[in-house]
Amino acid sequence: MIACGLATHYCLNARLAWIEEHLGSLLNDEPSTIKSSLAQYGDIVYTDRSSILHRIETIDKCFCHDTVEEIIDSLETEAAGT
Repeated sequence: MIACGLATHYCLNARLAWIEEHLGSLLNDEPSTIKSSLAQYGDIVYTDRSSILHRIETIDKCFCHDTVEEIIDSLETEAAGT
């Protein structure tokens, strides 16, 4: 979710209530304060070797075209080269 731009931070479910409580007790709602708190208490995400994220450049290259036909051609070209 993070690498795809659908989330800004990640935390384990077991820590979520604690992080919510911490954020609720902040003295101000400045974005920089919230960002540093999330960075401090968030968890690091490691992707495994089979993750699609390791092929994101190829995916972007294939799907950047304007038509379905161009996308399919690009996918076929990519598949033929691997």
